[in-house]
Amino acid sequence: MKNKDIFKKLNAEFDRITPEMSDKVKNEPIRVAEKETAEERVYASAGAGGGNVPVYRRPKVLIAAAAALVVLALALTCILIPLTQRRTNYMLSDSYITMTTADAGVSLQSNVKGKNNLSPRAAGGPADISFSIVSDSEGKVVKVIGGNRESEIVLAGLSASQSISGMSVDEAVNALSTATGALGYYTADRALRFSTISARGEQVATDIAANIKTEAESALAGATVVSVVSDKAALQASLGVTGEYSLEELLALAAKQEGYLEETAHHLYQSGGGALYNAYLFELLEEYIDLLEDRQEAFAELYEVYDEIKGELGWFSEEVLIDGMLNPDIDLDRGLKEDFNDALSECAETLLVPQTDDELKLLYRFYSALDFDLLEDILEKFEDTVVKISDVYEEIKTAVSGLVGEWKDMFDKIGAEWEELSGGVGASGFSDPEDYIEQMTKRFEREFEKLMGR
Repeated sequence: MKNKDIFKKLNAEFDRITPEMSDKVKNEPIRVAEKETAEERVYASAGAGGGNVPVYRRPKVLIAAAAALVVLALALTCILIPLTQRRTNYMLSDSYITMTTADAGVSLQSNVKGKNNLSPRAAGGPADISFSIVSDSEGKVVKVIGGNRESEIVLAGLSASQSISGMSVDEAVNALSTATGALGYYTADRALRFSTISARGEQVATDIAANIKTEAESALAGATVVSVVSDKAALQASLGVTGEYSLEELLALAAKQEGYLEETAHHLYQSGGGALYNAYLFELLEEYIDLLEDRQEAFAELYEVYDEIKGELGWFSEEVLIDGMLNPDIDLDRGLKEDFNDALSECAETLLVPQTDDELKLLYRFYSALDFDLLEDILEKFEDTVVKISDVYEEIKTAVSGLVGEWKDMFDKIGAEWEELSGGVGASGFSDPEDYIEQMTKRFEREFEKLMGR
C-alpha cells in the first residue's frame, strides 16, 4: 500500500471516530497566539567573536507533538490495514446450528422441528433430542431452542446451574451433549447429528461444523457424530416459509422460533377454559404417579432383601427394621447389610421409608397391588385432551376402586399427599402463558434432577 493511500485511510478513520462539531464550537472565533507562534527567538553565544547572535529554534512542545503524531500514524497504519481486510459488522443472528439425536442411519432432516409439533411424553429409554442454537458473529450463543419435551428438560436442568447464553458454541455443544448422554437420551446405537449454516459464508460454517463435531465426540466418548454444513434452501424448508428471503433474513426468522414449551403454552392459552392450569395439573399427576411407581419398585427391592435376612436369621428372630433403620443388634454379613441399606436409600428417594417390619409388609403389599400399566394407559388416553383433568381423576378412581375398601387408610394418605403437591399453585396462578412456562420449567428441573439420579 502506498504512503498516500495509508494516510487517506488514516484520515478517514480519524473522521469516522471524531464526533460531529457542535454549532457552538463551529461559531467560536479562533484565537491567534500573540507574536511568534511558529518559532521562538533564542539568544546564544556567538563563540570566540563574542556577542549574542539571535537564532531561531522550534519549541520543544511542537517537536514532541510532531514525533507523537508520527508514532501514532505508524501504529494506526499497522492496526487499520488488517481491520480493513475483515468484516467488522456485528450480527446477532449470525450462525444457526441444529443438534438432534436419532437411530443410526436416520436422515439428518428427520428430526427438524415443525410448527406446533408438540412432542409426546417420553416412555422411558432413549428419546429424540432437538436443539437449535443461534450464535452471533463473535461465536457466542444468544439463544437455544428446545424442539421437544426431552430437550426442554435438558435446558431447564442446565439453566438452573449455568447460563448457556453467552457461552461459546463449542462450550454449549459440549454441555448439551454431556447432559444428553447423562440423562440416557443418547445410547451407543444412536447418532448425534449437527447441521450448520453461517451468514459469514461456507468456510466459517465448515469450521464451526468441524469444531462442534470434536466437542460432541469429546463429551460422548465413542459416540457416532455427524456434522454437516447446511444451505439456504434447507434452512428455508425447515422454517416452513415461502417467498424470497436473504440468508440474513432467514437466520433472523430462525432466531425468533419458539421452543416446545413456549409453543405448548400459547397453544393451551388459546384453547381457553382453564387449559393452562389443567395441563399443569396433568403434568403433576404424571409426576406423582411416577413417584408411586418408584415406590413400588423400591419397596419390592427392600422386601426382597428383608426376606433374605429373615430366611437367614429365622422368621421368629428380632425385628430387622427399627425406626426406619437396620437393627444394629442383628448379626449379618457385610453384603446383606449393604444391600438392605441401599434399598432403604431407594425408599428415601421416594419420600417414604417404612419404620418397622410390619409397616414394610403393609407398604409392600399395597404398592404391589397397584396396576401402573393401567394407570399409564389412562394418562396416555387423556394426553391430548388434558383440559379434561376431572375425567382423568374419575378414570383413575374407577381403576383402583376395587382396592379402596381394603386399603382405605392408604388411599387417604395418598389423597392427602396429592392435595399437598397440587395445592401449591391454584387456577388463579395461570392467567397467561408465562405462568405456565415458569411452573413447567420448575417441573422440568425436578425431572432433570431425577433422571440424573440426584
